[in-house]
Amino acid sequence: MTAAKAKVYEDDEYLKAEEDKRQAFAYRRMLSALHNSAELRNTLLSRELTRRVGRGDRENRAGRMNA
Repeated sequence: MTAAKAKVYEDDEYLKAEEDKRQAFAYRRMLSALHNSAELRNTLLSRELTRRVGRGDRENRAGRMNA
């Protein structure tokens, strides 16, 4: 069995397939990191917009009560 495994590891097709697999996993990890970063920025932007849009009502109320 060990000799058969050693032969497989010497096969050019097998080595190319392993390299292609490593490249695919690396590309997936890179895309995953980019996606997570974009998702976090989207969440931050949404939160900031919600905070700014909701602030107008409070400022109007405070202005009426102080006048």
